Amino acid sequence: MSLLSLFHFMIGSTDWSAIRSPEGEDCCHNGAALNDADAGVFVIPYDFDQTGIINTSYAKPSPVLSIQRVTQRLYRGIFAKNDGLDWAVALLNERRDAVIAAFDSERVRERQRNRALDYIRESYEIINDPERFNEDVLEACRE
Repeated sequence: MSLLSLFHFMIGSTDWSAIRSPEGEDCCHNGAALNDADAGVFVIPYDFDQTGIINTSYAKPSPVLSIQRVTQRLYRGIFAKNDGLDWAVALLNERRDAVIAAFDSERVRERQRNRALDYIRESYEIINDPERFNEDVLEACRE
């Protein structure tokens, strides 16, 4: 849950839930639950058109949130589920080059690619700055 929440924060996604699900589905808004016998349950996120990193022309945050634009990050993790945040930050740092490479595709127009790369790099600055991490992630947790 910590990795999922931090991932959504990093890409500027607030249009997801691992707790609530669409009517008629067992799990998750914009995520699919996979059950691995050895590792447990994982939620695989999808549907990124409302994220800050994509920033579609029609993307709008929910009016109940404290942000005005999807490009504003808002951590939506739940305080009680944050026991894995240190691990999640370490894993994302360990895989930083691969994460950045995933956004550095020649198939994407240069302007969009550069904006996405700047956006993801900024998220790494936040998670690796103790003061910003505390303010933007830890203090933003939902109860």
